[in-house]
Amino acid sequence: MLKFLVYRVATIVPVLFGVSVVVFLMMKLIPGDPAEAILGPAATTEKIEMVRKSLGLDQPFYVQYVRWLWKVVQGDFGTSIAVNVPVAQLVWPKFWNTVLLTAGSLVICIVIGLGVGIVSGTRQYSWFDRISMSLTLIVANTPAFWLGLILMVVLALYLGWFPATGMYSMRASEKTFGDLIHHMVLPAITTASVSAAIIARLVRSSFLDVIRKHYITALRPRGCPSATSSCATG
Repeated sequence: MLKFLVYRVATIVPVLFGVSVVVFLMMKLIPGDPAEAILGPAATTEKIEMVRKSLGLDQPFYVQYVRWLWKVVQGDFGTSIAVNVPVAQLVWPKFWNTVLLTAGSLVICIVIGLGVGIVSGTRQYSWFDRISMSLTLIVANTPAFWLGLILMVVLALYLGWFPATGMYSMRASEKTFGDLIHHMVLPAITTASVSAAIIARLVRSSFLDVIRKHYITALRPRGCPSATSSCATG
Protein backbone atom coordinates (compact mmCIF):
# COMPACT_ATOMS: atom_id res chain seq x y z
CA MET A 1 0.00 0.00 0.00
CA LEU A 2 2.83 2.39 0.88
CA LYS A 3 4.56 1.71 -2.44
CA PHE A 4 1.30 2.34 -4.27
CA LEU A 5 0.81 5.67 -2.50
CA VAL A 6 4.39 6.70 -3.21
CA TYR A 7 3.94 5.76 -6.85
CA ARG A 8 0.70 7.73 -7.15
CA VAL A 9 2.25 10.80 -5.53
CA ALA A 10 5.31 10.51 -7.78
CA THR A 11 3.13 10.40 -10.90
CA ILE A 12 1.42 13.63 -9.86
CA VAL A 13 4.67 15.61 -10.16
CA PRO A 14 5.11 15.33 -13.96
CA VAL A 15 1.39 15.96 -14.46
CA LEU A 16 1.55 19.16 -12.43
CA PHE A 17 4.71 20.18 -14.29
CA GLY A 18 3.00 19.66 -17.64
CA VAL A 19 -0.08 21.57 -16.52
CA SER A 20 2.06 24.47 -15.30
CA VAL A 21 3.84 24.67 -18.66
CA VAL A 22 0.54 24.67 -20.56
CA VAL A 23 -0.98 27.32 -18.30
CA PHE A 24 2.11 29.51 -18.55
CA LEU A 25 2.11 29.21 -22.35
CA MET A 26 -1.59 30.07 -22.53
CA MET A 27 -1.05 33.19 -20.44
CA LYS A 28 1.77 34.24 -22.73
CA LEU A 29 -0.37 33.72 -25.83
CA ILE A 30 -3.11 36.03 -24.55
CA PRO A 31 -2.99 39.32 -26.51
CA GLY A 32 -1.88 42.39 -24.61
CA ASP A 33 0.99 43.58 -22.44
CA PRO A 34 0.75 43.18 -18.65
CA ALA A 35 2.84 46.33 -18.20
CA GLU A 36 0.38 48.37 -20.24
CA ALA A 37 -2.52 46.86 -18.32
CA ILE A 38 -0.93 47.93 -15.04
CA LEU A 39 -0.03 51.49 -16.09
CA GLY A 40 -3.04 52.19 -18.29
CA PRO A 41 -3.33 53.48 -21.86
CA ALA A 42 -1.79 56.87 -21.01
CA ALA A 43 1.55 55.38 -19.92
CA THR A 44 4.72 56.37 -21.73
CA THR A 45 7.05 53.94 -23.43
CA GLU A 46 9.76 54.56 -20.84
CA LYS A 47 7.46 53.69 -17.93
CA ILE A 48 6.21 50.58 -19.72
CA GLU A 49 9.77 49.37 -20.24
CA MET A 50 10.59 50.05 -16.58
CA VAL A 51 7.63 47.98 -15.42
CA ARG A 52 8.46 45.20 -17.88
CA LYS A 53 12.02 45.10 -16.53
CA SER A 54 10.88 45.10 -12.89
CA LEU A 55 8.51 42.21 -13.60
CA GLY A 56 11.08 40.29 -15.60
CA LEU A 57 9.03 40.42 -18.80
CA ASP A 58 12.09 41.43 -20.78
CA GLN A 59 13.71 38.05 -20.06
CA PRO A 60 13.45 34.99 -22.36
CA PHE A 61 10.47 32.73 -21.96
CA TYR A 62 12.29 29.92 -20.18
CA VAL A 63 13.84 32.34 -17.69
CA GLN A 64 10.42 33.80 -16.91
CA TYR A 65 9.00 30.31 -16.41
CA VAL A 66 11.78 29.17 -14.08
CA ARG A 67 11.45 32.34 -11.97
CA TRP A 68 7.68 31.96 -11.84
CA LEU A 69 7.87 28.27 -10.92
CA TRP A 70 10.42 28.92 -8.17
CA LYS A 71 8.20 31.58 -6.63
CA VAL A 72 5.15 29.32 -6.84
CA VAL A 73 7.01 26.52 -5.02
CA GLN A 74 7.79 29.05 -2.27
CA GLY A 75 4.13 30.08 -2.05
CA ASP A 76 4.51 33.39 -3.89
CA PHE A 77 1.84 33.56 -6.62
CA GLY A 78 2.57 37.14 -7.55
CA THR A 79 0.41 40.26 -7.27
CA SER A 80 -3.03 40.70 -8.76
CA ILE A 81 -3.08 43.31 -11.53
CA ALA A 82 -6.74 44.10 -10.93
CA VAL A 83 -6.65 44.87 -7.19
CA ASN A 84 -2.87 45.17 -6.55
CA VAL A 85 -3.01 42.58 -3.77
CA PRO A 86 -0.91 39.40 -3.41
CA VAL A 87 -2.70 36.55 -5.13
CA ALA A 88 -2.20 34.27 -2.11
CA GLN A 89 -4.34 36.60 0.02
CA LEU A 90 -7.13 36.27 -2.53
CA VAL A 91 -6.82 32.53 -3.13
CA TRP A 92 -6.43 31.01 0.34
CA PRO A 93 -9.78 32.17 1.83
CA LYS A 94 -11.58 30.85 -1.25
CA PHE A 95 -9.50 27.66 -1.12
CA TRP A 96 -10.80 26.73 2.33
CA ASN A 97 -14.34 27.42 1.15
CA THR A 98 -13.70 24.99 -1.69
CA VAL A 99 -12.34 22.38 0.74
CA LEU A 100 -15.47 22.73 2.90
CA LEU A 101 -17.76 22.36 -0.11
CA THR A 102 -15.75 19.36 -1.33
CA ALA A 103 -16.10 17.68 2.06
CA GLY A 104 -19.86 18.19 2.03
CA SER A 105 -20.12 16.86 -1.52
CA LEU A 106 -18.02 13.83 -0.59
CA VAL A 107 -20.36 12.97 2.30
CA ILE A 108 -23.37 13.19 0.00
CA CYS A 109 -21.65 11.04 -2.63
CA ILE A 110 -20.84 8.31 -0.11
CA VAL A 111 -24.19 8.28 1.67
CA ILE A 112 -26.47 8.54 -1.36
CA GLY A 113 -24.27 6.63 -3.81
CA LEU A 114 -23.63 3.64 -1.55
CA GLY A 115 -27.11 3.68 -0.03
CA VAL A 116 -29.02 3.77 -3.30
CA GLY A 117 -26.65 1.30 -4.97
CA ILE A 118 -26.90 -1.29 -2.18
CA VAL A 119 -30.69 -1.03 -1.82
CA SER A 120 -31.16 -1.28 -5.59
CA GLY A 121 -28.83 -4.26 -5.74
CA THR A 122 -30.70 -6.14 -3.02
CA ARG A 123 -34.09 -5.33 -4.58
CA GLN A 124 -33.44 -5.83 -8.26
CA TYR A 125 -36.39 -5.05 -10.55
CA SER A 126 -38.39 -3.58 -7.68
CA TRP A 127 -40.14 -0.21 -7.95
CA PHE A 128 -37.31 1.39 -5.97
CA ASP A 129 -34.71 -0.12 -8.28
CA ARG A 130 -36.48 1.01 -11.44
CA ILE A 131 -37.15 4.55 -10.21
CA SER A 132 -33.72 5.10 -8.63
CA MET A 133 -31.80 3.77 -11.62
CA SER A 134 -33.89 5.88 -13.99
CA LEU A 135 -33.17 8.97 -11.89
CA THR A 136 -29.45 8.20 -11.67
CA LEU A 137 -29.32 7.80 -15.45
CA ILE A 138 -30.93 11.22 -15.91
CA VAL A 139 -28.82 12.94 -13.25
CA ALA A 140 -25.56 11.40 -14.48
CA ASN A 141 -26.16 12.92 -17.93
CA THR A 142 -27.34 16.32 -16.67
CA PRO A 143 -24.76 19.15 -16.62
CA ALA A 144 -24.05 20.31 -13.09
CA PHE A 145 -24.63 23.98 -13.91
CA TRP A 146 -28.08 23.16 -15.33
CA LEU A 147 -29.00 21.06 -12.31
CA GLY A 148 -27.82 23.86 -10.04
CA LEU A 149 -30.09 26.35 -11.80
CA ILE A 150 -33.06 23.99 -11.47
CA LEU A 151 -32.41 23.49 -7.75
CA MET A 152 -32.08 27.24 -7.22
CA VAL A 153 -35.35 28.00 -9.04
CA VAL A 154 -37.37 25.22 -7.37
CA LEU A 155 -35.93 24.93 -3.85
CA ALA A 156 -34.70 28.50 -3.32
CA LEU A 157 -37.00 30.80 -5.31
CA TYR A 158 -40.31 28.91 -5.45
CA LEU A 159 -40.28 26.91 -2.21
CA GLY A 160 -37.87 29.09 -0.23
CA TRP A 161 -36.34 26.14 1.60
CA PHE A 162 -32.71 27.10 1.05
CA PRO A 163 -30.82 30.32 0.27
CA ALA A 164 -29.58 30.72 -3.30
CA THR A 165 -26.34 32.63 -2.60
CA GLY A 166 -23.73 33.26 0.08
CA MET A 167 -22.26 31.19 2.89
CA TYR A 168 -23.99 32.94 5.78
CA SER A 169 -27.16 34.94 6.17
CA MET A 170 -26.56 38.67 5.99
CA ARG A 171 -29.33 39.26 8.55
CA ALA A 172 -27.77 36.99 11.17
CA SER A 173 -25.97 38.69 14.04
CA GLU A 174 -23.29 36.00 14.15
CA LYS A 175 -22.03 33.19 11.93
CA THR A 176 -23.22 29.77 13.08
CA PHE A 177 -22.49 26.25 11.89
CA GLY A 178 -26.16 25.58 11.27
CA ASP A 179 -26.43 28.63 9.03
CA LEU A 180 -23.36 27.47 7.11
CA ILE A 181 -24.85 24.00 6.54
CA HIS A 182 -28.14 25.57 5.46
CA HIS A 183 -26.34 27.62 2.82
CA MET A 184 -24.17 24.70 1.71
CA VAL A 185 -26.99 22.24 0.95
CA LEU A 186 -27.75 23.39 -2.60
CA PRO A 187 -24.15 23.75 -3.87
CA ALA A 188 -23.13 20.48 -2.21
CA ILE A 189 -26.02 18.59 -3.82
CA THR A 190 -25.23 20.19 -7.17
CA THR A 191 -21.55 19.23 -7.14
CA ALA A 192 -22.22 15.74 -5.72
CA SER A 193 -25.22 14.74 -7.84
CA VAL A 194 -23.38 13.44 -10.91
CA SER A 195 -20.77 11.55 -8.88
CA ALA A 196 -23.41 10.10 -6.55
CA ALA A 197 -25.45 8.87 -9.51
CA ILE A 198 -22.43 7.19 -11.08
CA ILE A 199 -21.39 5.62 -7.75
CA ALA A 200 -24.92 4.30 -7.21
CA ARG A 201 -24.95 2.57 -10.58
CA LEU A 202 -21.46 1.13 -10.09
CA VAL A 203 -22.28 -0.14 -6.58
CA ARG A 204 -25.50 -1.75 -7.83
CA SER A 205 -23.66 -3.46 -10.67
CA SER A 206 -20.87 -4.68 -8.38
CA PHE A 207 -23.38 -5.85 -5.77
CA LEU A 208 -25.32 -7.87 -8.36
CA ASP A 209 -22.09 -9.45 -9.59
CA VAL A 210 -21.18 -10.54 -6.08
CA ILE A 211 -24.55 -12.01 -5.08
CA ARG A 212 -24.56 -14.07 -8.29
CA LYS A 213 -21.27 -15.76 -7.44
CA HIS A 214 -21.34 -19.53 -6.94
CA TYR A 215 -20.38 -19.37 -3.27
CA ILE A 216 -23.32 -17.04 -2.63
CA THR A 217 -25.88 -19.06 -4.57
CA ALA A 218 -24.63 -22.22 -2.84
CA LEU A 219 -25.54 -20.75 0.56
CA ARG A 220 -29.16 -20.06 -0.31
CA PRO A 221 -30.30 -23.72 -0.20
CA ARG A 222 -28.84 -23.86 3.31
CA GLY A 223 -31.21 -21.17 4.49
CA CYS A 224 -29.18 -18.01 3.90
CA PRO A 225 -31.51 -15.20 2.73
CA SER A 226 -30.42 -13.45 -0.47
CA ALA A 227 -30.67 -10.02 1.18
CA THR A 228 -28.21 -10.84 3.98
CA SER A 229 -24.48 -11.04 3.89
CA SER A 230 -23.94 -13.91 6.34
CA CYS A 231 -25.71 -16.94 7.74
CA ALA A 232 -25.01 -19.96 9.86
CA THR A 233 -23.45 -22.74 7.83
CA GLY A 234 -23.05 -25.26 10.58
